[in-house]
Amino acid sequence: MYHTLTLSILLFVSFGAIGMPTQVDAAGSLRSAFLGPTVWEDGLPRTEVNQQLRDHFAEVVERLEAQNASSLLTALLRAEATSSKEWTKFDRAAALLALAHNRQKQIVRLKAYADRGLFPLNEGQSTTAAPIFVDRHHTHCAVGYLMHVDGRDAEVAEVVQRNNLVKVMDAKMAGLANWVRTSGLTLEEAAMIQPGYPLDLNATFEDFFNTTPTVERNGLTVTSATLRGSRFHATPANNFQTNPNAINDILEQGKAALEINNVVGTAIRSNVGFLFDDPPSYALLPPDNLDDWLYIGSNDGFFGGFIGNANSNGNVGIVEIEYELSSSRGNFSQIALTSSAGSEIDGETSALLVLSEFFDSETSDLLGQARLFVAGRPNVNGASASLSGSEAVQLNSDSVRIRTYGLVVGSNISFEPPLHSFYHEFETATLVGDFDSDGNVNVDDLDRFNQNIGAEATGTLTALDLDGDGFVGANDFETHYSDLVMTSNGQVGTVQGDANLDGRVDVLRDGFTLVSNLNGTSITSWSQCDFNGDGAVNIFGDAFSLVANLGFSNAP
Repeated sequence: MYHTLTLSILLFVSFGAIGMPTQVDAAGSLRSAFLGPTVWEDGLPRTEVNQQLRDHFAEVVERLEAQNASSLLTALLRAEATSSKEWTKFDRAAALLALAHNRQKQIVRLKAYADRGLFPLNEGQSTTAAPIFVDRHHTHCAVGYLMHVDGRDAEVAEVVQRNNLVKVMDAKMAGLANWVRTSGLTLEEAAMIQPGYPLDLNATFEDFFNTTPTVERNGLTVTSATLRGSRFHATPANNFQTNPNAINDILEQGKAALEINNVVGTAIRSNVGFLFDDPPSYALLPPDNLDDWLYIGSNDGFFGGFIGNANSNGNVGIVEIEYELSSSRGNFSQIALTSSAGSEIDGETSALLVLSEFFDSETSDLLGQARLFVAGRPNVNGASASLSGSEAVQLNSDSVRIRTYGLVVGSNISFEPPLHSFYHEFETATLVGDFDSDGNVNVDDLDRFNQNIGAEATGTLTALDLDGDGFVGANDFETHYSDLVMTSNGQVGTVQGDANLDGRVDVLRDGFTLVSNLNGTSITSWSQCDFNGDGAVNIFGDAFSLVANLGFSNAP
């Protein structure tokens, strides 16, 4: 009893005088959904949206920390009011302790979420800025993320199923309400955390030409994209159908034509441009050869209109698409050129060629080429053939420049076969968080944090600086165990208390491990229950974390 009362007093002293929670208003950088869509400007590029979201969360954290005491009192009173039993003063003290711990945990996690910079996308779910609990790429909103790392995936799924665009203040889901009551936050604060997300349109070629935007998804970034096209006259070699290399001469003529007479990205106002993991509406089948892919093309799937009319401009059309691609999750091990639903061509002197060249961004060295080619069958009038297939290049670089040529050859000057849109597919060799490069993100990687918390991120420790602040800190540690570490049940992410990384926190396994190491010093392993990297196993840090997370499971 003495310890409980002492802790209660310390909490009230450290949080300050008790008062009512501060009023949430539209001042500052807040982009909260309950403030309405008008807090957003129209047409902001994704980079600016992401920065404004980071600013929003920074202000939210500042407000949460400024009203710890008043909000904890409100949360305590509401928890007691909804309890099915009458509380004693000891119940209130224990509840206050748990709420205070949970509140600080939410604040730390919210900082990590903002630093990670991966936010849901409004890709047409709402025409105005709106909350999106989980988007189609499985990215959680801030409240959904806090619930997810608390092991409340069932409750998150309930929200998604019933109303994925719901505002926290309007939600009637029991699971969400119960999480709020135990989170250490007030309902008003949860609503303040939840932003609305403005409509996000994938970048078009015209966007790149005019505003040099950035397209980001899944740790991959596209920048500096350009598009050029031209049409000219050429005569194919007699044997180009059976010898694809014979068309190289026409390709070289096309490259020269691009330098003399070309049009640029502003000419294709209707084109989609670049789409990560989301094919256009007309039925192009997405590829599945490598981990991720990027669709490059137009709304209708063809570049034909862009490269001009064959009747007046020539029987050969060429486009050149070039862009920079970088990876923050490890070096590319493979990049593939893929056409999963190719253009059909007719006539024995017709051909389609797509050639991608991959260069190292820093040295401009050619790393490899991928080529897809199809020609009409000789001596068969009206024969049709389809450009489809995939060709991959092996490489080892985290930043590449990709230049792709699409060449269309017609049988005569009145023929205009269209160049079909295509895909690039990507695979990275290194998992984010796999510091020992063994192909797994496990306790060995977690222990790199336990052994280096507070250290300056230099040399080999740079990889541990996940938030880029120059140090190996608590935010980096939490991001690693909550978002990256792999558990033995095949899931990703866990919580403090899961000593054996089986995706659960229970007494029989984790609890006994903690008891056996309690009050131990010079401990530098998560598996020994040092969950905060302070080199010891103690009651107020590690034991409290385990107890707070008892019953957690990351099972789907």
